[in-house]
Amino acid sequence: MCAVTQHICPVSGTLVRVMIDWVSFNLPWDGPPVGLQYFKRETWDAPIEPAFNKALMVEGSWSSAMAVQAIGGRLYVSGNPVKWLTGQNVCGTNDLQRLVTMTYDRLLGILGLPDGMRTRLDLMAGETKLTRVDCTFSYRVGTDEEVVTWLAAMELACHVRFRGRGHFDQGMCSLMFGLTSPKEGTKAKGSRRSSFKFYNKLREMSVHEPKCSGDMAKRIKSIVTGAVRGEACYRGIELKRFGLDVVKAWDQGTAYKLHREWVDRMEMAETYTLKSEIERDLPKRLQVAYHLWRSGVDVREMMGRTQFYIRRKELLAHGIDISAPRQGQDAVNVIPILRVLEAKPMDEEETEMMFWNMARAA
Repeated sequence: MCAVTQHICPVSGTLVRVMIDWVSFNLPWDGPPVGLQYFKRETWDAPIEPAFNKALMVEGSWSSAMAVQAIGGRLYVSGNPVKWLTGQNVCGTNDLQRLVTMTYDRLLGILGLPDGMRTRLDLMAGETKLTRVDCTFSYRVGTDEEVVTWLAAMELACHVRFRGRGHFDQGMCSLMFGLTSPKEGTKAKGSRRSSFKFYNKLREMSVHEPKCSGDMAKRIKSIVTGAVRGEACYRGIELKRFGLDVVKAWDQGTAYKLHREWVDRMEMAETYTLKSEIERDLPKRLQVAYHLWRSGVDVREMMGRTQFYIRRKELLAHGIDISAPRQGQDAVNVIPILRVLEAKPMDEEETEMMFWNMARAA
């Protein structure tokens, strides 16, 4: 049977699709060396000697490369096996053992390498060592515009214990938690332990298009439209701390538990009201008077005469007269922050079957 691949909140109907994305693993290796060898010499007249090996980038059927290197009696593999096998990473699986095994078998076929006894025994016993696993989920939010609005609200409303607020990337429409503090002029890097990001998968697909066409491409696009991707990246140090640095320690619920470990540390209100454009532009000293007026309070009674007229003059420059009764009601944009993250498991195998069918056909 396929692993459970979707979760859903029974109250709100919020849909979540589950899959393992990026995987870095290694196995014992008695076969020939694999990699790119570089050479160097210490001085201009010194002999040229081998310097180091670099991972070989192996192209799959869909041209998404996996890094492969055999050195020091170990075979190291790193990349996105879902995309490498099928050309997309929207439909996938959380069956880590099966995913690693298929990746290993496909690599042997492409590189023409022999299958080692020790390697196969460790692979079958689940002794494959893990140094990185990305646990990826897609939450159904609504329309594409609602995804952007939800991410904007999360940037302002969400705080993660011991990690602080997220770093928002406007270009990729993504919100990243667990980044190391970047130096001026440099890009922020992910933590050596774990990190988490929310992003708009539909926008990301416009930059990294899936390598499929026809009805499958339409199906993939329909799945990601209006969905927020939540991606928890766990590296070797953290995997070892949880006792999950070998494949046999994983079951069908492990990816979901790791995802919830991050989400449960997020502190936020159940809903968040986005500020209006006027509100965002107002200086902080004017916002108290503005909020009182917007709530229908007579601002004259809440402030001294001098302070009232000073604030009135300043707010008039923004087109707001706090001496006049407020006319009408503003459209208030209230975002259901918490409801989207209250996903619970359900049995659903459709998207996983799509993935395995594409992987076998490649």
